[in-house]
Amino acid sequence: MQALVPTQTRTPARALAVVTLLWALVGAPGQAAADACAYASTGPDGTEAVAIAGHIDWDVPPCSPPPPPPRHRATEVRRQTRSTTSPLVFVLLIITPAVVAVAALRPR
Repeated sequence: MQALVPTQTRTPARALAVVTLLWALVGAPGQAAADACAYASTGPDGTEAVAIAGHIDWDVPPCSPPPPPPRHRATEVRRQTRSTTSPLVFVLLIITPAVVAVAALRPR
């Protein structure tokens, strides 16, 4: 049987882990700025989609917030009658023989 040969030393791996942790906690250097936005809306008047990308020098944000969604009108849901066996029946079919077996095999 051959001995394991280390492919990395522990020091660089630990140093990389520490640097990654510090970078994640402190944050990446520089500032992040959003210069793209997009929204889509579907409503009774049809579908509307807006997308703006790139550097824009406006005094106002490039995208206005999407319009509010239309009010939902609940429709009556008609349930179909089921012709299948209820899950409760299957549970009882499994449990009943088990209870009878335990009662029959218990010590007296």
